Amino acid sequence: MNHLTEVVFVNYYSEKHLHRCVQNLKGVQKIAITVVDNSGSYHAESVGTKVIAGHGNVGFGGACNIAVRASNATRFLFLNPDTMFTSAEIE
Repeated sequence: MNHLTEVVFVNYYSEKHLHRCVQNLKGVQKIAITVVDNSGSYHAESVGTKVIAGHGNVGFGGACNIAVRASNATRFLFLNPDTMFTSAEIE
């Protein structure tokens, strides 16, 4: 069975770090990328990145719950925007 993993980031004025994370995920198979924008300052730079905005600063947990409710993924990976990783580690 093919599973889709949704990688969820919560943005709160962390665009610099978030851009690096999204770029590191390019080419990883069977993932979707969602950014819940708590600050209203993030604009998707990568095609295929879903941005959910307009809820204000609901905190990390609240933003993660928003992402889950808006998804049909079977698995989730919640990461802070300043997480250091390679695409191989995510796979």
